[in-house]
Amino acid sequence: CDDTGFPVEAYPYVIDPTAVFSANMSSGDVYVLEARTYAMSFASDCSLELPSDPTSLWSTDGEYVIGLRLQAYIDPGGSPVCDAGKIIWNHFFRFDTRSLAGATITEASLNYRVATWYTDLDAVVYNRKGYKNNRGVGWDWITPSAWPPAWEDFKFQPYNSYNDLTFNAAGVITDQTTGWKSVTLNNFTANIRTNAYTYMRGAFNGYIQYVPGEGENKFGPYIYYSTGNYPYLAVDYTVPGGPKLIIVQQGD
Repeated sequence: CDDTGFPVEAYPYVIDPTAVFSANMSSGDVYVLEARTYAMSFASDCSLELPSDPTSLWSTDGEYVIGLRLQAYIDPGGSPVCDAGKIIWNHFFRFDTRSLAGATITEASLNYRVATWYTDLDAVVYNRKGYKNNRGVGWDWITPSAWPPAWEDFKFQPYNSYNDLTFNAAGVITDQTTGWKSVTLNNFTANIRTNAYTYMRGAFNGYIQYVPGEGENKFGPYIYYSTGNYPYLAVDYTVPGGPKLIIVQQGD
């Protein structure tokens, strides 16, 4: 805290402690759920068709992108001749917040590092029918049906939806820059568990409108999960009679 600009009347003030909880993929704290569908044609004069929305889970070990992927090929004389695959990813985090037992949480943020923000499908991704003004990742507090999470926990924007997805922890983040992101969280009092694990889901507010042509393309942020880049939950809290730092004058 840089208090050099504070007036004398601001003192004393109290700084409450902060706890940090990391999600380590190798320890089973991170899962990337993948749903995918295909559209194929064996007709010699076929055109690439957009696959339908998914109805089941494909994998719990998907790519590290929170977003969308489209792969489309035309192979004259092949079988099939036209082939398009649509992929949607969700990311799930588990944080061991049991050490907060007895604490009152005053603020929380989710922190993660974006390596790349893929925009290959910019021309064909919409957040809702006719709109491209709110494409990005949103975060939810969840109680998963199981761990690893399952299809029942998966979230995506349906094709041609008239409404944006809504999120209970943090609204849609449209920022496409790379580096560390710190997302201020809402509704933390009821959802950060002080006697159990706390769970979060990242999902993408957007869908693919049509197949623009051949190739493999993505839309959304690629998240680092390597050592030193673990996503983490930062929690400010108070404990009755617990530690706190009291600043009585500038520089103390």
